[in-house]
Amino acid sequence: MASPLAGLASTIHGALKGIFFDATMTIEVVPASPAYDPVDPPAPVPVSYPCKALRDKYSRFDKSNSSILEGDSKILILVNSLSVQPVRNGIVTIQGSSFNIVNFDADPVNAVWTIQGRQ
Repeated sequence: MASPLAGLASTIHGALKGIFFDATMTIEVVPASPAYDPVDPPAPVPVSYPCKALRDKYSRFDKSNSSILEGDSKILILVNSLSVQPVRNGIVTIQGSSFNIVNFDADPVNAVWTIQGRQ
């Protein structure tokens, strides 16, 4: 029997993609060529992935007793718009501003990534 939540992420993506902004997530990736050598590994290179995102503010409640700092931004990314999973120390660029990824989590139906971004 299919889960009642199956397809919900696609429905949310379809409903919200028009109001989310074009953004990119840039992460460091070890290139596939030349062949990986553990003695002399190739340097990682930044790779950008397009996504749909929205920047929000954290509430006072969110900031109290947590690792969220005053200048941090809550960045919401539609999971179905991003071809990779976020990584700490990656960079999200939205509306001309770039944020280091401090922390991230997905909602229970895997429709939206919540990114703690820091400038």
